[in-house]
Amino acid sequence: MTATDSINLFLDDLLKDMHGVTTPPEELEEMKKDLVPKLNEYISLRVMTELAKTSQDTLKEFQTWVKEKSPSQEEVQVYLTGKIPDSPSFLTQVLLDFRNTYLGPVNT
Repeated sequence: MTATDSINLFLDDLLKDMHGVTTPPEELEEMKKDLVPKLNEYISLRVMTELAKTSQDTLKEFQTWVKEKSPSQEEVQVYLTGKIPDSPSFLTQVLLDFRNTYLGPVNT
């Protein structure tokens, strides 16, 4: 499964949790189109914040790389693996935080 597939699945689940399974699929798709840029921006801001904690040089290097290469989500994931310790856990936490922001805290 690609990073794009994972993001789409995450958003599908998020919208179903928020709006239920009775919402027409067309409406869910429209909502998802609206959420994709918000999620991408949220992830980008969190990643840049995390990289800045490492060093400003690391952040600048990442920004230059993104500007010059326009990498896919998969390429960004590979890049971040070398720059953010335990990047899979970090990205999972970012998605959970986005979910909590959108839906409210999960009661377990």
